Amino acid sequence: MPLDFNFTEEQELFRRTLREFAEEEIKPKSAYWDENEEFPWEDVKKMAKMGLLSLYIPTEYGGQGADHVAVGIATEEIARIDCLHGTLLNVAAEEAHVISHYGTDEQKEKWFPPIVRGEKVFVIAVTEPECGSDVSQIKSKAERVGSNYVLNGEKQFITFVVPEGLSLTYVKTDPGKRARGVSAFVLPLDTPGVKRYRLKGMGLRGSSWGGFTMSDVRIPKDMLVGEENKGFYYLMSGLDFERALIALRCLGTAQSAIEDAVEYAKNRIVFGKSLAKYEEIQFRTVEMYTCMEAARLLAYKALWMMDQGVRATKWASMAKWFGSEIAFKAINWSIQVHGALGYSREHPEEKRLRDVRALTLGGGTTEVTKIVISRELFGKEYLPYK
Repeated sequence: MPLDFNFTEEQELFRRTLREFAEEEIKPKSAYWDENEEFPWEDVKKMAKMGLLSLYIPTEYGGQGADHVAVGIATEEIARIDCLHGTLLNVAAEEAHVISHYGTDEQKEKWFPPIVRGEKVFVIAVTEPECGSDVSQIKSKAERVGSNYVLNGEKQFITFVVPEGLSLTYVKTDPGKRARGVSAFVLPLDTPGVKRYRLKGMGLRGSSWGGFTMSDVRIPKDMLVGEENKGFYYLMSGLDFERALIALRCLGTAQSAIEDAVEYAKNRIVFGKSLAKYEEIQFRTVEMYTCMEAARLLAYKALWMMDQGVRATKWASMAKWFGSEIAFKAINWSIQVHGALGYSREHPEEKRLRDVRALTLGGGTTEVTKIVISRELFGKEYLPYK
């Protein structure tokens, strides 16, 4: 049976269309959102109009009904221009994944249309001041009171903490069961009792990064996604998708950095000849490019496997670990090639480096993804926390 690594004609057309859109509509103000630490609502509307925030939303709810590979293509192309906008696309797809699989028809009819129209944005809230990778340590809780749930606790280091956020919020409904006592709720971030705050991050500065506290927040029982105490399962079911997309978000950002480095090296004259003629410049750039291509293949293989209904945990975790780490190194190398210019805030490399640094942490740190891969290779009995 032949093995074909090419995208289809339709996928290539999709890629070219998105590249043109990103160049014309996103690039002009990408530096502005970063410098002013302002959430890019103007661009959210543009992306919604293009269907980019509803890629994974089923067509019957106004979405595109795209497959996993298509979301990956969109991620890579948008991130080539700006990592923040790739994050908008990814979080929308990741939350739509959970709600599509485990939400009720009524929930989909209620929550998907405002995302499609660009009136709301999806948010994912897992992390807390004392809980990151170990979801079993979540302290926030929800108690059933009549036909409502009452939520208390705090979420921190969350992306897109804006009043228009629809947060897929993971809290404990049975604290005694650790991870098996976690449930998922969709919580509008303008609900009474929710107090939002901002944090200043190193990168992705237009993401309204921060947190929120929940003080006796009362929401109807139909805000529960799926069943009580199944939230950890829902979260894990979408992690492979998230990790493969993070890899492509990083690699798309790094691709632009390497392209810039190559062009700069060709035109920069050092000691009477083009910088690109020096062996160190060529070899180091080739090493970065080769590793990036390898990580890219890992990511697309993982997404392809998901489209085939095949479990892709090992591949997605390898892509996330390798992709985020090599992207950071590649952008750092591009700064080195550019010299003082690359270090300048007048040039995009330093922003790219700051943005990608966040993604070696999000979706599972480098160390956590290595644990996941080790589990796949050695077996669960050799996990360090068993």
